Amino acid sequence: MLAVGFDTAEEFGSVALVRGTETVSEKPMTERLRHAEQLLPTLVDVLSANSLDKSRIELVCVNRGPGSFTGLRIGFATAQGLCQTLGVPLVGVDGMESYLLRTGLNGRTCIVVHSRRELYYARWYNDGRGLGPTQMMTREQLIDRIAARSRPVTVGGSGVSRLRDQLLELASDGTKVAPLRLASEDAAAPSASAIGVLGQKLYSKDEIMSAEPAYVEPILIKSS
Repeated sequence: MLAVGFDTAEEFGSVALVRGTETVSEKPMTERLRHAEQLLPTLVDVLSANSLDKSRIELVCVNRGPGSFTGLRIGFATAQGLCQTLGVPLVGVDGMESYLLRTGLNGRTCIVVHSRRELYYARWYNDGRGLGPTQMMTREQLIDRIAARSRPVTVGGSGVSRLRDQLLELASDGTKVAPLRLASEDAAAPSASAIGVLGQKLYSKDEIMSAEPAYVEPILIKSS
């Protein structure tokens, strides 16, 4: 199955063609927050580079969030229009799980995505299983939560780059028994190919797939 992946949840989007777990091609959008202008031309470029016509697309997978309200709406509107034109299904993929896929599914993991200013989306996992919903937290609340870890934790997601100095300080703190590890840089950037891979895993001809953006309300958790 040839699937296209759209990721417009963050500042810089990307488009990918995927077959199963194989990335056929992926191209990032080079202009910040210009998804509406760049998304379809980027898809055309990816198809052309592989001598493929859009009629070959069998499934469209789109990052459903959390992320930019405008970016998510653009991604879904474009994906829905493409699906209607081609007569193919649409699958919405949890963006946090796309980062988890590349960070690793073993042990305790915290996926962090920058929202705006000093706010971050965060979700904790254990061996690939979500430990509660995605939450929006301030930088201070998030660092405090990670610092209070009682088990080894791997931190991944695009938010790692903005928090790197504080996270490295926590990781080098000899008073902490539980180790802290940061995901590799290639696992800390948005990836339309990961969206495509997960979308194919989620897709079932016998089910109506979730195809609505998932917005996380800015209800902040009080620091203890």
